[in-house]
Amino acid sequence: MNEHEIQLFVGLVKNYFETTTGIAGQIGTPFLSSARDLELLDYSAAIGISGTQKGGIYFTASRAMARKLVRLAGEAQVNDELCADMVGEVTNTISGNAREKMGAGFMISVPHVITGRPENLRLPARHTMVVLPVHWSDERAF
Repeated sequence: MNEHEIQLFVGLVKNYFETTTGIAGQIGTPFLSSARDLELLDYSAAIGISGTQKGGIYFTASRAMARKLVRLAGEAQVNDELCADMVGEVTNTISGNAREKMGAGFMISVPHVITGRPENLRLPARHTMVVLPVHWSDERAF
C-alpha cells in the first residue's frame, strides 16, 4: 500500500462512522503489523481482495462498539449474532466504497466473520498489514 491508498482508507473509515452514526470516528496513526501480531477484538470480519490488487481488508471491534452500532441501527435487542453481522456490514461497506474509488479491478469477496480469536486462525505470515486504529464513541477498533 502506498500513502495515497492509506489516506483513501482513512477517509473511507471516517466517512463510514460520520455518515452512518453521525459521530465522527478518529483515526490514529497508521502502523505496520505482521499477521502474528494482529490484534483481534471481540468481533472481526475479513474481506479478500483480488484482481489488480491482492490482499484483504479486515475490521475488528470491541463488544461495546459493536453493541452501540447495532443499537444505532435501530435494534432494540442486541445479541452476539447481530453484533457479528454488524461488524461484517461495516467491513463490507468500507470495502465496497474502496472498490468504488479504486475501480472494477479491485474485486472483493463476501465478508468472513469471526468471534474472538480462534486458536486455529492462520493468516499469511509473509504479508505486512497497515493497521488503522479507530476511536469512536469512547470505543476502539482496528
